[in-house]
Amino acid sequence: MDGGARGTLNGAVYHCHHGGGRETMFEVVGMREPNVLTLAMSGSGPQAQGTYYIEPQPDGRTRVDFVIRFATPNVLERFIATNIWRYYLRKGMSRLRALAAGPVATAAV
Repeated sequence: MDGGARGTLNGAVYHCHHGGGRETMFEVVGMREPNVLTLAMSGSGPQAQGTYYIEPQPDGRTRVDFVIRFATPNVLERFIATNIWRYYLRKGMSRLRALAAGPVATAAV
């Protein structure tokens, strides 16, 4: 796996600034192109590792699964973090479904 933005995304770090001095970093720590992308997440919230599994479907759609593992051994913190992530992932995925179902732009000839 090549590193950097000019090879693959391996090693790329994305910063999300949430205001109030809070920040979350997402670092690409593993890839198996084009179907698997693993991120290490750190910053203001609990540390975690998440992996996207992307699978083309026979009907032309794409299935995306996301598995997240939190580094905290504290059961209550892990429960809270899991449910917060679940909420935001569902919200984000429903938005993606709406975007994907919308009209497709075509290039002018």
